[in-house]
Amino acid sequence: MLTVVASVSAQETGRAKELYDTISKYFSLKAYGQFAYEYNERANTNSFYVRRIILFGNVNLHERLELFYMFSAGSGFKPLEVGGRIKICDGFNIAVGQMKVPYTLQAMMSLSKDELIEGSLPANYIANVDASDAAYAGDTSHGGRDFGVMVEGSLFTLPHMKKHFVDYKLGLFNGQGINLKDKNKHKDVSLYLALNPMQCLKVTGGAYFGKARALADRPEDGITTGMDYTRNRWTAGFELTTKPVMLRAEYLEGKNNRAVARGAYATTMVRLWKNLDLLGSVAYLKKNKDTAGDTYRYVAGVEYRFFTRCRFQVQYQREHDNYTRTDNNQLFTQLQLGF
Repeated sequence: MLTVVASVSAQETGRAKELYDTISKYFSLKAYGQFAYEYNERANTNSFYVRRIILFGNVNLHERLELFYMFSAGSGFKPLEVGGRIKICDGFNIAVGQMKVPYTLQAMMSLSKDELIEGSLPANYIANVDASDAAYAGDTSHGGRDFGVMVEGSLFTLPHMKKHFVDYKLGLFNGQGINLKDKNKHKDVSLYLALNPMQCLKVTGGAYFGKARALADRPEDGITTGMDYTRNRWTAGFELTTKPVMLRAEYLEGKNNRAVARGAYATTMVRLWKNLDLLGSVAYLKKNKDTAGDTYRYVAGVEYRFFTRCRFQVQYQREHDNYTRTDNNQLFTQLQLGF
């Protein structure tokens, strides 16, 4: 009797494993959540809150055709990325849908890997990672994403390296952000190029040319709600990654109508012990080069990674704002859990 029961149990386990392997072959689901605490001296507030909950993955319809998806479930349920990719070869692939706009190194990073809890100050504003540019974003954080079509690929394999020498992305986008139809007749062009001369070094450059429909007034830039204004960007940066040290730096510049915004950042991570890292970052942003005022941000902290997509971060952030002639001190902690 026990032999029969054991045999049936083994058969059921085998069928379950076979079903799981079949589903895993065609469908993947990954997720992470970020749960934070923030103390803000200027606002005189402190609070625990859910920063974000993200679900993402792929559906493999064919060896050369896949669907990709990413949804936010932190405050409501909304699509961040959704579309399809035709995989022709390493050097040429086509993606259609809502996705990250390729031209800046920082904005294309997954937020599950970004070292900075608040992100990079100039990338947040110039590349519209958050809603700090109200004229473009309104009150919506677009995460540097838009709807369009993109060709991408990697070229020239070098014998001493595990990656290609050139990575490129070229896209045509609406220019208005996520979950929106285009609000004008213009289409925007985005370009990203990365050179990998060494296994540990990446040198990048990018450009963006387009027009957007203003969702808010910004008088200092000559922008009024409802107008179509020029929105061009260009970037240059590098990333050095070794076992004990990571260093990433980037310069960003953007034209908003008649105004030019400029910014730069440098972020480093130094390995202290096993999965424990020390963080340091400095950033600069001038929203209009022809007007008075700029902002400096300094961040110091530690990060401990204890599992895949799981980490705990503590960061102190000091910001000096010459627009308002004020300083602000903030303390962040963030627990990230994922699979």
